[in-house]
Amino acid sequence: PLPNTRLLRAYAELHPSVRVLGVLVKLWAKGEGVSGAQSGHLSPYALTLMAIYFMQVDPAIRLPCLDVSLFHGGPCSPTGLSRRHGWCCDLGGVQLLSRFFKFFSTQFKWGSEVVSVRHGCRLLASDCEFAQLKGKGVSRLHIQDPFLVGRNLHCVLKTASEGKLISRLWDAGQRLRAGELPTGLRLVQVAEGRVYDPESFNLISMAWKLLDEVQPKDPPPTSVVGAGAEGDDSGASTGSGVEDAEA
Repeated sequence: PLPNTRLLRAYAELHPSVRVLGVLVKLWAKGEGVSGAQSGHLSPYALTLMAIYFMQVDPAIRLPCLDVSLFHGGPCSPTGLSRRHGWCCDLGGVQLLSRFFKFFSTQFKWGSEVVSVRHGCRLLASDCEFAQLKGKGVSRLHIQDPFLVGRNLHCVLKTASEGKLISRLWDAGQRLRAGELPTGLRLVQVAEGRVYDPESFNLISMAWKLLDEVQPKDPPPTSVVGAGAEGDDSGASTGSGVEDAEA
């Protein structure tokens, strides 16, 4: 697998909560129409990096930062990382989502802070760690590729799409705090008779169970929408889980 895929898979293996948040964020973004590099939005891969970065820097979560040099290929693959770190997360899916939306709508320093899973701490684009990062002088959302350190994943994000993303993040956070489902997750439905791979079906079923924490009386979906995300700028993302990546 690609180094990106191996890295995201390793994060997902640290604890189920990592995968849960990644899936929920991608489902939400798809429902809100703020996902898909081909249409000028962030790729599912970039959204997954945002979810992991949030978990790394949230003081109540502190997801460990994995050394990306372990995933550069070669004959050996990193194994036993979850046992080595012994990290766990006690927050439920709704709590994670709520904190994710609050972080990116009220705490994240939009335009200067860099989403960097590689570093796993809050740094600014002006810091020396990002000397090679392209577009760092522009007041935009900055997302560093964990392996291609000069690549800023905002390169596909149109200005209007970024404004829409900020607005939807704020709205989703407000709705969750009011005990409502974010609009994007309300739109996750399935066309009857369509068949999806077992992994996608299981992930989305898991997402719906978590969303029942918010509105337990809501009727369950009659079908399942694939978590498969729209293509990103490299075409490597499958969208079936948190470990999807682009080259």
